[in-house]
Amino acid sequence: MLKIKNLNFSYKNKQILNNINLEITKNSALIALNGAGKSTLFNCITNNIKNNAQIYINNNDIQKMSIKELAKELSYLPQNIELSIKLTVFEFCLFSCNLNNYFAKAKQEDIIKINNILKKFKLFHLRNSYFNELSGGQQQLISIIALLCNDSKILILDEPFAALDLANTKFLLDFFTSLNKIIFFSTHNIKHALYLNCDIYLLKNSQIEKLNKIDNNILNYIYECDVSKLI
Repeated sequence: MLKIKNLNFSYKNKQILNNINLEITKNSALIALNGAGKSTLFNCITNNIKNNAQIYINNNDIQKMSIKELAKELSYLPQNIELSIKLTVFEFCLFSCNLNNYFAKAKQEDIIKINNILKKFKLFHLRNSYFNELSGGQQQLISIIALLCNDSKILILDEPFAALDLANTKFLLDFFTSLNKIIFFSTHNIKHALYLNCDIYLLKNSQIEKLNKIDNNILNYIYECDVSKLI
């Protein structure tokens, strides 16, 4: 369980997040307009943006966890991955296994794990390709694979389907249903949330509310226009 208490965040005198309180106990989706603060919320939860919120994983305060302890519990995938060094797909995944320690020696168990996940995603042929030379969709999938190599219990994913075609979106949704993990992700496609039987949260006007039903009126409220013909 991921629990967030009293999360507030402002930027340049603008309130982005106001008294956010959440308990994530199952797969959950976050819906919001562009610029509403989804990425900011995820960065605050994962402590990439410093804040005074109380954040617990299974009643353990993340502020008291070591980097290694936290990585076993929670992993975060931002919208965009930009590598400052040139890494192959295998090296990038190994980088994740070793908690971003580039100089750590590859363990046989990690090599087997990486190869197996690449094969599951039918991307083993990209193993020795350079990450920065892949297409946007391939980078998205490889980034998710790298995250999975870390084997955290909770995955926080910022728009994980954004760069994917429909076939890869369907594959990834089905793959997520097979995982014994909690996935908290943002999306602009409500069908992703419904497919995974998620709790659905709306971030609007700096606050979070849980949506107990989804219909055209709710969607129009979320997006502030008539989107019924687009869904």
